[in-house]
Amino acid sequence: MSTPNIEHWLRLSQAVGVGPVTAMQLVEYWGSVTALWGAPLDAWCQSPMSSALIDALLQVSQSTVDQDRQWAEQPDHSILTIDDSAYPEWLRAISAPPLLLYIKGDPGCLSELQVAIVGSRRGSYHGRTLAHQLSCGLSDRGVVVTSGLARGIDGAAHQGALAGSGKTLAVLGSGLDVIYPSEHRRLASHIMERGALVSEYRPCARPRSYHFPQRNRIISGLSCGVVVVEAARKSGSLITVEHALEQGREVFAVPGVAGVSSVEGCHALLRSGATLVECVEDVLQVVSNSSLRNDRVVSLSTGHTKDDRGGMVPLDSECQILLECVDYKMTTVDEVRARSGLNVAKVNSMLLIIELKGYITRVSGGYVRVD
Repeated sequence: MSTPNIEHWLRLSQAVGVGPVTAMQLVEYWGSVTALWGAPLDAWCQSPMSSALIDALLQVSQSTVDQDRQWAEQPDHSILTIDDSAYPEWLRAISAPPLLLYIKGDPGCLSELQVAIVGSRRGSYHGRTLAHQLSCGLSDRGVVVTSGLARGIDGAAHQGALAGSGKTLAVLGSGLDVIYPSEHRRLASHIMERGALVSEYRPCARPRSYHFPQRNRIISGLSCGVVVVEAARKSGSLITVEHALEQGREVFAVPGVAGVSSVEGCHALLRSGATLVECVEDVLQVVSNSSLRNDRVVSLSTGHTKDDRGGMVPLDSECQILLECVDYKMTTVDEVRARSGLNVAKVNSMLLIIELKGYITRVSGGYVRVD
């Protein structure tokens, strides 16, 4: 699956030395990516474009563009361009968003409510266990767990989400046909079945050291918050936190044993005001109190979501139908699933949205309608 003007975006993204900021300046100057490539060479030369920039655009290989288009035509493969309506809104709003995203799996999950869990590649058994538990809890509540497929905490986060009933999303620092680390190939396959693999790099791209700090802005950009589990003072995970703060995302940290170097980064975050996390409810409470994609805020004091006019935020038709499956007495998730005919992951995700908007409340064993 790909967008109609995919070739123009592929050509622009493959121009050597042309990053997202320069690329978008070009698109803005010419009015559209199609107009950019449709302009004659004379027009380029008479524009503010430098000769080096023009040379970079002219040297893009048509064969590599064709290779990527053919890649996108394979089953479960897709490329989202920044002007595509399916491109995640939160990611589009960050500084220097990727021009396009290569995806294996379900592109729809990129626009679902996400929380990132990151941490040390050398995570301890305790840290990996905590990451697994948090991810599983978020997954069961319908939150997509996003991470980077690295060893240690990242891997545990993905595995925990898969152990739950929801989805997980991995943002790679390599191309999607080059899984790194190689021992996570099977995990990557499972992630693709229950979520998506994502990269801004061509499918054949090898992992490079500078790719990983760059991809971290995507991890935080897709998420409403970032949870750090085990990070030293100079951990790469803190780069993700820097991006998160710049992007206005929530930052969470899991405390560890005092004096242990592998958690000094987490303790520094906590001293700086990060939200302390001991269980999944600590994350969900803050997420429910944050501005959501539609900029409507959940009030924990009343349990009801209000829009700018002070009234209840209306549900979309799909959520409204699911709401009718919840009684004013305790209704189990299995009952809601049976009445709606939807799968468990979809039901959990929609129930969380409906809960955040104040129409239902979670109780022991299920949900109760409160509107």
